[in-house]
Formats: sequence, structure tokens, C-alpha cells
Amino acid sequence: MGKAKELEKKYSWLEGAKSYEQAINSDSMISYDKAEPMEGIGFCYDLASRQAETVEEFKKLRQLAAEAYLNTTSLLGTEGSLKCPR
Repeated sequence: MGKAKELEKKYSWLEGAKSYEQAINSDSMISYDKAEPMEGIGFCYDLASRQAETVEEFKKLRQLAAEAYLNTTSLLGTEGSLKCPR
């Protein structure tokens, strides 16, 4: 996830989201550990949507952000924790 955080610092939101997705897809992560990178995906897509050049791109990125945030709450809910990972 270090790469994703570095991409965030460079305002490379789409690349950051992809990096977080790669972290989630690694076999070494358990479900609770996936909440932080999932939230990072939502964060990156949210900010990428603000740089969208078309309405369609804006809507797509906002939808991806919303789905990532919903998945984050779902992951946290399965562990019985309300702690925010960020």
C-alpha cells in the first residue's frame, strides 16, 4: 500500500485506486485488513471524479467511489467494528 499512498501524494488518483486494488487482491490480506485499502479506493475515485473531463466519466468515478465506500462499511461490519481505518 506504500505505492498507493505515494501516488495519492502526487495526486495520481486513478493510479492510486489501481494500486489499492492490487493490494486487496493479494492473497495475504484477511478481510479486516482489506478495509483500509478499500477506503483508499473510494477516496481516490472520489477525488479523481473532481478532475473528470466529461459528465459520463464523473458519474462513473462517483459510482466507483460509492461502491468502494459501501464495501468498506461492509468489511468493517463483518468484524463488528466501527473503527474508521483512515
